[in-house]
Amino acid sequence: MDALLRLTLLIPLTLTSFFSYAIQYDISINSTKSSIIDVKVNTQSLGAFQVQPSRTAQSDFQPQLTCVTSNGKEDSIQYGEDVTCDSVNWQLSLAEVDKTGFDIAAQNDTFSPEDGWYFISEFNSLPRFHTSKSQNIEALVCPPEGHCETLPSNTQPPLFLVWGLNSITLTINENTVKFFSDNPEILSSSEQWLPVLSQQLKYLSNVFPNAPTKSWNIATFSRDRKAGSVSGAAGSNMILINLLVDGNTISERTLQLMVKIAAHESTHILGTQDMPMWAAESIAEYYAYHSINQTRLKTKTPIQDWRKFKKVFPYATTGLLEASTRVTKDGQYQYYPLFYVKGAAFWQSVNEALQSKGSNLDSLVNDMSFDKNDHLRPSFSGKIVDIIGKEKWTDLSDLFL
Repeated sequence: MDALLRLTLLIPLTLTSFFSYAIQYDISINSTKSSIIDVKVNTQSLGAFQVQPSRTAQSDFQPQLTCVTSNGKEDSIQYGEDVTCDSVNWQLSLAEVDKTGFDIAAQNDTFSPEDGWYFISEFNSLPRFHTSKSQNIEALVCPPEGHCETLPSNTQPPLFLVWGLNSITLTINENTVKFFSDNPEILSSSEQWLPVLSQQLKYLSNVFPNAPTKSWNIATFSRDRKAGSVSGAAGSNMILINLLVDGNTISERTLQLMVKIAAHESTHILGTQDMPMWAAESIAEYYAYHSINQTRLKTKTPIQDWRKFKKVFPYATTGLLEASTRVTKDGQYQYYPLFYVKGAAFWQSVNEALQSKGSNLDSLVNDMSFDKNDHLRPSFSGKIVDIIGKEKWTDLSDLFL
């Protein structure tokens, strides 16, 4: 594997009428300092309310809030206490992107003074508003450019805001995908990768035809190979992907990684929202491989990568279900890579067994269901057994699960 791809589970967007929102976060670039973002929320209609801390990622930092009343008086706000204001204001201080490129894994609020783009993560930046009775207040978040976005619930992935990037739009079946990039060469050479990504997404939308979301965004940011890693992350409204570059050079491997990560995260949008973590990540990774290997940018198979990976990974003998328990119950994230590598190899093996009997995983994947322990239900695994036989299923289960 060229790099450790740190990917965050994506749950699809929820589309709700803008008219149902009680407040709006208005975001603007500070007029005197481009590294400062001003956030203002008009709260005149709320009466008494509370501000709760924003969700956090790698630190416990929270913005300092100011209550502004109609007479111009300004006072600081304590989180979790009842307050009445005409507006609540705060500022965000953005880091300047360094010479190796934007590190998506860190998810720090970042801007590029040279290229003029901005990135804000909900984490540590967007506190939430509740009524005085601690009920959540629905909100829109409106950046200086582009569309306003729904502030997701606490159980959904975070909101990502990006503006100042050029983009192209893909129409895949009934789905609309907007593709942004900080790398002009990616957009100007789209003939090298756009047909591939379009083919992948068309295939995935056919495999998962009942997705609740019909549109999503992808934003790519260059990351120098010398930095040692590339990442992908996914939020409630946008997929983020690092482009692995060598200086200013974009190689075919760069394009392979880009479209593979895009397919992985798009599979989360289209079809894994109800799956436990081990299954969601393994299915998304399997379909990332499977979709790219039907195109000119084909790469190795999951089984080929697993054979290499298991020789060096210290927890390779751990089954996927045990790894799931260790990660979700015990917080032992050192087992997490198994979901991607061993998990994708498992589903490739299942698909090959099904194909040998004239069937395939595509025809069964939407019937997948799980018990309270995150194990596959017999109602699903039984369908596989009926096709490939109990002995073959037992062999695969013993080898991977």
